Amino acid sequence: MLKAKAVLCFLVILFVFCFSSCGEKSEAVETGPITYVGNIGETAANKSVYTQNKSYKELRRISRSDMAVLYFDEENFSVSLYDYVEKKLWNSLPETYTDGTPSVVSVDVLYKNEVYTFNSQTDSVIKNKAVCEIRDDSVVITYTFEGTAKDGSLLSFSLPVYFVVTDGVMTASIDCSAIDSSRLPSDTYIKAVHLLNYFGSSAKGEKGDYILIPDGSGAVIDTEKPAEKFKKITVPVYSSFSSEEAKDGAVVAAFGMKTGESGFACLIENGEAQSSISAEKALVNSGYNKAGASFELIKTEETEKGTFITAVPYSGEIRATYKLVSSDRASYVGMASAIRETLIRNGTLGMADSLEESSSYPFVLS
Repeated sequence: MLKAKAVLCFLVILFVFCFSSCGEKSEAVETGPITYVGNIGETAANKSVYTQNKSYKELRRISRSDMAVLYFDEENFSVSLYDYVEKKLWNSLPETYTDGTPSVVSVDVLYKNEVYTFNSQTDSVIKNKAVCEIRDDSVVITYTFEGTAKDGSLLSFSLPVYFVVTDGVMTASIDCSAIDSSRLPSDTYIKAVHLLNYFGSSAKGEKGDYILIPDGSGAVIDTEKPAEKFKKITVPVYSSFSSEEAKDGAVVAAFGMKTGESGFACLIENGEAQSSISAEKALVNSGYNKAGASFELIKTEETEKGTFITAVPYSGEIRATYKLVSSDRASYVGMASAIRETLIRNGTLGMADSLEESSSYPFVLS
């Protein structure tokens, strides 16, 4: 269950507002009521396309930086990050399959007021539409998605995802301006991108395992035991700053997960104003312990006058960094410290903003 904790490391160490994604001017277009259709393709008969259960020795090594090693699975076009200290492999797909359609990336497409979800594994990899480019220290996977809408129209587009490890941190990024939607029918929109929502996911937990989400001053979801029922938690980032609604949005675009003696802390560096962070807990016979980020490229709003969407999609970069925490740092304090270090490394926080003994909370606005 969700435990509301005074995880002051999130409040004290990471109380940072980063508005780098805000400010894009867009126009609104009226549309009809929007219906979510769900997955555009059927679940693959070969469930191995949704899992990564190989050892790191069976994967292709891309590069190593500090104690993190980036690997690539040439069969299911997924990446893995190896914790060299704890000998733990963090995969972008679950090790075992229970249900659903796990993916490296999934995309929501708005076509004729209906939203179809495309899955990298079902609608690209299994159709032999994914290609990769191995560079010296990185891998670029381009997924070409294909599916058929209810009216028989072919919906097809391509999306490149860039993975690199530097300074002990894995970065996953998408240049939204590089999404090739030229084959889509007119008035069709890439509505949302869900990036690495299954990274580190598992069907069962170990003693002391949890997910850390930026709810309030920080909260943890205990994943040691499966739940009888659990409602998905979604926390929008920078959703609102009115006195009534500010509590419903995350002020830190970050989350983390602990499994055994290893964990990771994820910080959304670009596209954070478009994002929301979600978490789920594995049930007794289905589901996964997982957390990830989704990015709305076009916004929708229901008003008394009708449904409106932004006519100009977000065309900037989506970028999330994953830093491993091991041994005594595999705690929510260690995760928060890792996120703070990443903020310092990318220039969001200066060295002078590091914590010193003080009777007040630091506050940084950039």
